[in-house]
Amino acid sequence: MWLCCLILLPLWSVVLFGRGLWTPDEPREADISWRMAVQSERAVPTLAGEPFLEKPPLAYWAAAAVENAFPGRDAAMRAPNLLYAVVAMAAVVLLAFEMAGAIAAWFAGLTSASFLLALQVSSWLAADAALMAGVTLALLGFYVGQKSADSRAKLLWYCLMHVGLAWAFLAKGPGGWLVPGLTVLGYLASERRWRELLRWQMWAGFAIVLGAVGSWIAAVVRSSDGAHALRILLWSNVIGRAVALSAPDASEYAAGHKNWVGKYLVELPYYLLPWTLLFFAALRRAWLTWRGADRSQWTFALSALLLPLLALSLAITARGIYAAPLMPAAALLIGQWAAHGLAQPDAFDRRMMVATGWLVTALVVVLFAAATVVASADANARELWPLAVPGVVITAATLWLSLRALRRRLWLPGLAAVFAAFVVALLVAAGALFPAIDRWQDLAAIARKVDRDIGSRSLALYAPDETTVATLDRVLAGRRRAAIRARDVTDVETLLRSKDPPLFLVQLSGRGRGPVSDRLSTVGVKIPAAAESRDLLELTTCLPLVVKQVYELPQGRRYALLAP
Repeated sequence: MWLCCLILLPLWSVVLFGRGLWTPDEPREADISWRMAVQSERAVPTLAGEPFLEKPPLAYWAAAAVENAFPGRDAAMRAPNLLYAVVAMAAVVLLAFEMAGAIAAWFAGLTSASFLLALQVSSWLAADAALMAGVTLALLGFYVGQKSADSRAKLLWYCLMHVGLAWAFLAKGPGGWLVPGLTVLGYLASERRWRELLRWQMWAGFAIVLGAVGSWIAAVVRSSDGAHALRILLWSNVIGRAVALSAPDASEYAAGHKNWVGKYLVELPYYLLPWTLLFFAALRRAWLTWRGADRSQWTFALSALLLPLLALSLAITARGIYAAPLMPAAALLIGQWAAHGLAQPDAFDRRMMVATGWLVTALVVVLFAAATVVASADANARELWPLAVPGVVITAATLWLSLRALRRRLWLPGLAAVFAAFVVALLVAAGALFPAIDRWQDLAAIARKVDRDIGSRSLALYAPDETTVATLDRVLAGRRRAAIRARDVTDVETLLRSKDPPLFLVQLSGRGRGPVSDRLSTVGVKIPAAAESRDLLELTTCLPLVVKQVYELPQGRRYALLAP
């Protein structure tokens, strides 16, 4: 477990602390966390001073604590994510070791943290990283608890399960119990062990859940309009994403991220990159050996994967991030496959391992090509060439050694080298890509320019999204009152008739041009120019408004400041 942490620490450090705040979501989450650090009411998260009723506040509490210790440091807000990633990976390692031994623990631990979706979750400033830690703790506690013969050990492990359940609930709400709940029911039904539900040890630890979750619910009820907030947090926002509700509070959640049948099945191979082919080999091994004497471990992993996947597929909304709690189950399957089949793999297993080496090679080529395009077009990134060249050489040499080992049927060294090459390639590419993407995503720079240009005037935001509202709130907080929000042209007309009409900030359609698009155009790749913004055209033709200033990030967002 500790060696896995040590191996993954460089990767976690870069993706967590080597970049700024990126859209989507991170500027919003940063503002909510900053607000949590300065507001007196801690039970309900707020966005720009308004209640944000989508998630319980556990992740925001943690980020707010860091904000108090290191104010104004964006990357520092992700420090709790390092804890979440370590907890989630450690729980998977311990669970895989309990199931199938050391080889399973190595494979499950390293793949669980390096799946594309898992890496995104662990590095993103959002509540999903905290959810992953809670889910994996709950899975670990249940599996070891139901296997324990000693009454005291069973009680302790089931208490850990309830700690994980409380953690998952306070991170993501009732939806955090989807994977643990369906796993327990599916596993006990398949094993015909319903009597386990009657054991007092399983329910004794529920006092932990009642204490933690109940205290938060009581605090929400005592807050301003607490009953309404609680109804949205625990019902509209959760059930409204799964089924169509007629309640007005739930309709907005069902309106976005529409689901369609088979969406998660189609996208799952992408989420599991670069270990997708090993997952296919593990699924086949599970199918072939599920009815054997050691079926319980396969049953547990399949219950944690298939039943939640089915439930997500039936929901009316879908986002890739919702599938993140399925990643531990996929890693456990790969770990069990390695423990049972790596010593004497059959023809299909051998093909999947060799193909994984080539898949990682292809991904590395694409990654380095993207980094080369960005670095060649960005003056600051070009300064990193002396550091990048040794990394590219090391990656190429490691890939060559891995493919050579796989051809010689040295499966364990070959796959270890594949993993090492993938991690080194990510670190090298991040050195070129992250600084450039930071400049493309530097919305705080636009906020500071807006603050300078409006002077002593008030500011109104025209039909703003959460990212715009959050960025301006956090960057300009303390220097001026909150910006007014104009939802439509009628609101703008009303504001223009006021005694002191404000300036208006409107987001323009499309993306700004930058060094990458200019470089691509020189080699024949034409990037279409951003189309004229319909909002800007409507405001300047129908109302007495003129464009005072245009703000544009390279390859990024565009805004216009309008004045009467």
